[in-house]
Amino acid sequence: MLVARPQLALWRSGRGWNSSSVPARILARGTHALGEYHGTIPEETVSTRIDVWLSGQLPHTSRARVQDSIRKGLALVNGKTITKPSFPVIGGDEVVCTLCGAAPLEATPERIQLDIVHEDDHVIVVNKAADMDEQSQLSLSEQFKSRKVRRTYLSLTCGTPSTTSGRIEAEILRDPRDRKRMTTSDTVPSARNARFAASRYKVLDVLANGGVALVQWKLETGRTHQIRVHARYMGFPLLGDDVYGGTVGKANSTLFSALSATKTNSRKKIHEFTSDIRRPCLHAYSLGFEHPATEKYVHFTCPPPEDFEEAWTRLRDMKPEA
Repeated sequence: MLVARPQLALWRSGRGWNSSSVPARILARGTHALGEYHGTIPEETVSTRIDVWLSGQLPHTSRARVQDSIRKGLALVNGKTITKPSFPVIGGDEVVCTLCGAAPLEATPERIQLDIVHEDDHVIVVNKAADMDEQSQLSLSEQFKSRKVRRTYLSLTCGTPSTTSGRIEAEILRDPRDRKRMTTSDTVPSARNARFAASRYKVLDVLANGGVALVQWKLETGRTHQIRVHARYMGFPLLGDDVYGGTVGKANSTLFSALSATKTNSRKKIHEFTSDIRRPCLHAYSLGFEHPATEKYVHFTCPPPEDFEEAWTRLRDMKPEA
């Protein structure tokens, strides 16, 4: 089979953003639209962080995206470019922020023998072998359905579960109050579209005197946002997960209590740490499945990314207030 497709230039994840995806500035005072906010902070507002203020004005935008936009120099206060998410703003300040687009996905090359019939700067034509993709896709799909694929995740949770290991079985469905989120069936009366979901967890490390835990997860099912939803269901949402309860406020409260933090300086350091968390602290650590061609079990692992490791290290060093 001959397959022709355009040659595509791919962005590398995290290496930049496409300015063409950002809408033109909206200059109307106090208004916002997709990709833009422009407003004046009410006079009665006391000093607050610019990222906190903007997140409150853009409830459907993640705080991580707001912080990324500020760091890229896309925020202005009274006409001056701001690059620190912690920059303080007060009543009367005029704030403008253009939200950067989401980072494009990175494509990882795979060494495959291809029969290339024609290639130039615009078009590539490949003589595709029969069943080159379909066989593998069918095999992997069946393994997912029969729950033979083994997946392990690592997370940092707000607080430490009372038992070191366990199994959570809670049905998951889309939240009728917010279609972008998922929830458990116990929160929705007469839930009809709930789907069975089960997760196993194990506490690997207790950090910050119990204020945070490193938790391993193994999935029996693969529902949307399953770990994040089940972690909230347990009462220990993922650190940095604004959508499912792991907010800065939640993290601060938990760490203040665990570390007996009463001094202003101690609380400030904790708040600076939690404010630097830019995404849910969840990492897909390992994946195992039966190879479609060899039928042998293969297993792959990937160490946590730098931001996850940094948070983990900083939490290890947090001790109760003397």
